Amino acid sequence: MIRKFILILIVGSSLLFSHLSLAKEWDPQLLLATHLIYEGNYERASNLIDSYIQSHPEDPNGLFVKVALESVRGNKIG
Repeated sequence: MIRKFILILIVGSSLLFSHLSLAKEWDPQLLLATHLIYEGNYERASNLIDSYIQSHPEDPNGLFVKVALESVRGNKIG
């Protein structure tokens, strides 16, 4: 329950930040990854996020979703 709350908080914050950073739209690949995280399919979500980060290194949204994934998994970041 707390992990889902953290996920919602992080993803919500990243959506707000993406809006503030003038991002035109949320990438469908990241939306799918977020959905997979919510469903508990962490491995597939991780693969999508890593692929997104490699192909869009300038977009901070991929890193936000990666942080959400690692937080839900219980991994310390930084």
